[in-house]
Amino acid sequence: MKIASFDIFFQALVLILDIHLVHSLTISVFKWVGNDVSLECICRKSNEERLSGIGWSRKRSSERDFVDIASKDVKNGWMGYAPGEGTLLQKRTVLRFGLCKFIITYMEIRREDEATYRCTVNYFVNGSFYNKTNELSLEVKVPCKLKCENGGSPNDVCNKCNCDGNWKGSACRECGLTCLNGGTPLKTCTVCTCPSRFKGPTCSESVPCKLKCENGGSPNEVCNKCNCVGNWKGSTCRECGLTCLNGGTPLTTCTKCTCPSRFRGHTCSESVPCKLKCDNGGSPNDVCKKCNCVGNWKGSTCGECGVTCLNGGTPLTTCTECTCPPRFKGPTCSESVPCKLKCENGGSPNDVCNKCNCDGNWKGSACRECGVTCLNGGTPLQTCTECTCPSRFKGPTCSESAPCKLKCKNGGIPNDVCKKCNCVGNWKGSTCRECGLTCLNGGTPLKACTGCTCSSRFKGPTCSESGECGLTCLNGGTPLTTCTECTCPSRFKGPTCRESVLCKLKCKNGGSPNDVCEKCNCVGNWKGSTCHECGVTCLNGGTPLKTCTACTCPSRFKGPTCSESVDDESSGPNWVLIVSILFLLLLLLIIIIILIICWRRRRRQQTGDGQTYVPFDETSPQALGQSTRKKKSKSHSRSKKKGKSKHRSRSSSKKGHKNKSSKSASKKSSKKQSHKS
Repeated sequence: MKIASFDIFFQALVLILDIHLVHSLTISVFKWVGNDVSLECICRKSNEERLSGIGWSRKRSSERDFVDIASKDVKNGWMGYAPGEGTLLQKRTVLRFGLCKFIITYMEIRREDEATYRCTVNYFVNGSFYNKTNELSLEVKVPCKLKCENGGSPNDVCNKCNCDGNWKGSACRECGLTCLNGGTPLKTCTVCTCPSRFKGPTCSESVPCKLKCENGGSPNEVCNKCNCVGNWKGSTCRECGLTCLNGGTPLTTCTKCTCPSRFRGHTCSESVPCKLKCDNGGSPNDVCKKCNCVGNWKGSTCGECGVTCLNGGTPLTTCTECTCPPRFKGPTCSESVPCKLKCENGGSPNDVCNKCNCDGNWKGSACRECGVTCLNGGTPLQTCTECTCPSRFKGPTCSESAPCKLKCKNGGIPNDVCKKCNCVGNWKGSTCRECGLTCLNGGTPLKACTGCTCSSRFKGPTCSESGECGLTCLNGGTPLTTCTECTCPSRFKGPTCRESVLCKLKCKNGGSPNDVCEKCNCVGNWKGSTCHECGVTCLNGGTPLKTCTACTCPSRFKGPTCSESVDDESSGPNWVLIVSILFLLLLLLIIIIILIICWRRRRRQQTGDGQTYVPFDETSPQALGQSTRKKKSKSHSRSKKKGKSKHRSRSSSKKGHKNKSSKSASKKSSKKQSHKS
């Protein structure tokens, strides 16, 4: 304030004394171009006044004094920025100097450039030094994009927020309130939320704790729970935290357990030997005669489940609850469950809600499948009541045939749907009018379509054989058109395909290469390109034998592919089979006995007639001996039946016959000897 009044006083004194000074000094905003602005300082002087230098300085609202920015020395001829603030502006400003003119241009002016600017002109008059100043307040209208929260506002240079209350930080987002003793600041950052033991804006004041702790416990710092000693626990240390095993109970002091007679130790974990074995977590009682069961188990050794399951439910192996059918739930399956099974086409769920009872011809678990069987290419209607039939058939299932009006040529007959003809021979087409025979080498089909009319050089049904070539090709070979050699299959070579080519294909399990040596011809159930895969499909968990002839079946199945089930009783003897075999043997024995009896009766009848036919030569000695033996045996058998008298008469007759036969034999032998002599 004193400096300003001194300047006014000095200027008035100069005017009164008529001292020569710079006539005028003008400072103004020269030009705005976008965010660029130029400040111009212009002076006017007389001929006696000699300019020494011009300089710029500025003062922000937050500063006390002006700070030099840039200056121009006329005598020394230099122009530049003042050290400090001017150096910082060097990259953002441009300086220009003219005749008693000094311009400073800001590039991309900022809010921080808003200040009071002073231009100072130094000059000499008759060897005396003088200066003149002028000031201009520059207001920068650049919007500040800094966002401040919680009531804060940007500062003058728009690089930081001026925060309100206890907020802090560049954007006033951080709460600067320090809460003590476990307190937490409110969202408004005005005071703290304190634990029960403290109060005040920052929770610095303590509050007496009214929590009563038992069994030697003491309140914690926040007075919401007790710090317990020993085995005590709980919010007020009333509960004993000692876990007693095997039916033990804690002492009133909660230091150890009172154990049953069978156990000992601090927590009754040590057992006294008892030979009674209890199942399912049970433990022997004090006298070791019965088990104390846990849960739903019961019985002397806890082996029986005491859960009663309703509505067809079965107890779990843990005996905690029941496994229920789909329509029931609950621990004992006593609660019914609505059935969520959706049945279509008029079906309804069954009692156990696992399948639908279908209406009409519908079938399947949800009645989605149509059970109507349509014959002769028919298709079921959407209503599944009957079939849509082809033109040749009718009826609910298309089983009835209808007359077909399709006319077929050359011996063809209509197909099942009466849309096309089934042709015979080489005829083809929808009505068998076209001949499907392909004639080669210029041949033409016969009218009957049974063969081709060939040219003189070819023959055969399709004119594929050369008529002039006499070359005989073996093993499926065909002559070339030049009739010089044969075109052979891959397994043969030579002019006539006589020589075989070694096939390197290795076949396994008895297989052999085919004619073209591309694949093996497998035997039995083997398959694959080299017969290494077994083609036997084993069911019900069976595995193929190494020979691939049948399957090795589990105990419940049998058969070549394990498809036949074996009943549980099949492991024992098959009594039905045994009884059947015994019955057949007995029947066979009876038939044999009957045949023997019949044969003996017939034999007796023949011996009773007294005549037998002897198919031997009566003149031979062997025949005579055999006949006498037979007659002796017959007479012996007859003597037993008719008595001794009959035996004598017959024996005499036999003797006479024997003498006759011996005489005839002697006569024949003498004749033979005479013939020989």
